[in-house]
Amino acid sequence: MKTAAMIWQKVFPPQAPLAPLDLEALSRMEIPGGNIRNIALNAAFLAAGERTDIRMEHVLHAARREYVKIDKLLTEAEFGPQVRSVKA
Repeated sequence: MKTAAMIWQKVFPPQAPLAPLDLEALSRMEIPGGNIRNIALNAAFLAAGERTDIRMEHVLHAARREYVKIDKLLTEAEFGPQVRSVKA
């Protein structure tokens, strides 16, 4: 397993209510571990606000926000066509 995929696998605590996440897709994001932690935390807040499990849509929404903070684009080339459906 890639290092980034391992980080994504471990960034959420075991008790976090997670829907299945596409770790392979998440590991394609070229972003440091600290930013991965920020994305995971923000995704958890988004899911909690909706009273749902943490889903890919939450992670992608949080990733887009994190990428804006670091002045980087979350692109289809990096993440795939699923990124088109993510809210800014």
